[in-house]
Amino acid sequence: MLLPVAVLAVFMFVGYLLFLKPHTGPVRTALPSPPVEEDVRKAPAVDKHKDKPGTPRQAAPAPQKFKARVAIIIDDLGTDTAALQDILKLDAPVSIAVLPGVIKSEESALMAGKAGRDVLLHLPMQPKGENVTGLGPGALLAGMDRKTIAATIRKDLSSVPGAVGVNNHMGSYLTEDGEAMAAVMGVLKKDRLFFIDSMTSADSVGVHIAVEHGVPTASRNVFLDDSSDQAEIKFQFDRMVRLALKNGTAIAIGHPRPDTIEVLRQELPGLREKGIEVVKVSKLVQQAD
Repeated sequence: MLLPVAVLAVFMFVGYLLFLKPHTGPVRTALPSPPVEEDVRKAPAVDKHKDKPGTPRQAAPAPQKFKARVAIIIDDLGTDTAALQDILKLDAPVSIAVLPGVIKSEESALMAGKAGRDVLLHLPMQPKGENVTGLGPGALLAGMDRKTIAATIRKDLSSVPGAVGVNNHMGSYLTEDGEAMAAVMGVLKKDRLFFIDSMTSADSVGVHIAVEHGVPTASRNVFLDDSSDQAEIKFQFDRMVRLALKNGTAIAIGHPRPDTIEVLRQELPGLREKGIEVVKVSKLVQQAD
């Protein structure tokens, strides 16, 4: 009986010693893990098409494609900068034709050029009949030789700085004269200017001679204001629109009159909706080969 008692005593003694031994490590207390909170925010929907190869993002709208283009030239500038200012306020690149050698030729040309408009020398030419009072200075007259024609044009150009082309003022007689027009085109070719035939004569040879001399050229299709009545000007404006839509382009000529400017102010903004672009007249000349 003594042996079991002794063994029991030994175990009790060892357990006592272990209980009294100091604990050298940190006391680790097991804490319960915090509850996992559910993320209630809704994840954004995945766009399966975004940046997918071969599927481009939505592009900006393509520029409107125009069905036709028109150019409008306002003649007879050079005496009234107030009218010119009204024309330059129009929401379209209306081209400006300036008479040479008059009181505000240079000022008008510089104003229009600064505004980014095409500036043309509105070159006076001999009309039919003996009345030349409306020509003004710097006119080309019947009977002038080539040298005189060239000198006159160069003097005219000096009073219209920045001119990129020429159109005729009057000229129903001279534009039918092939020899005279050949002299004109010789100067324009050398100075790299284009020619717009105002078509004051149905028998004008201006465009034909220009093509022969390699001068970029085009001819007028519509006169806007043979009448100063706004209804008639509007009728001619609409005619320009019809011709442009039919043929792809049209060139109209008008004058710096209040009624003409008012019709343009009213009608030009609507051209875009009709598929028509207003451009500088230099965009519509037929380039020489």
